[in-house]
Order: sequence, then structure tokens, then C-alpha cells
Amino acid sequence: MSSVLKRAGMRQRTKLRPACNSSRYLTDDSLKIFSNISVSYSAFKNTKAAWEGYAEGLESIAVEFEKAEEEMKKVKKRFNLQAAFEDLEKRQKIFNDSKNTIETMFANIQHNYDVMTMTLPEDKKDFVKKEVKAVQV
Repeated sequence: MSSVLKRAGMRQRTKLRPACNSSRYLTDDSLKIFSNISVSYSAFKNTKAAWEGYAEGLESIAVEFEKAEEEMKKVKKRFNLQAAFEDLEKRQKIFNDSKNTIETMFANIQHNYDVMTMTLPEDKKDFVKKEVKAVQV
């Protein structure tokens, strides 16, 4: 207990101002109570500071969100986002149509190659196979 009191800067027995007309001395029990109160008070101050920091953090986050929303509004005003989605959809459709057309054409070439190789002589098969491979890449 004395180490707690030393850290707090107190002595074991301290004279207290008279509560009534008599003088009193602090006992070890009253010092324990006082040190517990001191620890509780410092914990309260730390908790209070933490809540204040938390509230300031919430305010800071709210300000940052407002800034972000303002920036998004500026972007929305400058660029028509709905039109961008529609444009992307059109470009994806064109891409998919082109891809399907190319894949269909390659499948037809591959089928024609398979049919042609049934009747082609061996020396011509290699030549046609190279041409099909060139189209595949």
C-alpha cells in the first residue's frame, strides 16, 4: 500500500484538517479509500477524454463524408453516369457480338478443316493445319 501512496506523493500518516473541533489523522483504511477514489477519478478522466475523442472522431468522419458526397455530386454534374452505364452496356454488347461471330467463324473453319483432312493427302494436311493455327491465334 505504501508504494501506491508513494506514487501518489503521500505519506502513510497525514494530518487532516479538523472536521469538527478535534484534529484527526488519516488511517490506513482511509488512505486506501482515498487512493481508490484517486484511481477511480483518474479512470473517469481517462474515460471522459476517450468519449470526447470518440465524439471528435465522429465529427471528423462526418465532415469527411460530406466532402466526399460533395465531390461525388460534382462528378455526377460533370459526367452523366447513367449515360456511361448505357455506353458500357452498348460496348459490351458489341464486344460479345463480335466475339460470338469470330468464335462461330473459327468453329466453321475448324469443321471445314476436319472434313478437308479426310480427303487431303498427308503433305497438304500440314499446310492447311498451319493456316488454321494462324487463324486461331
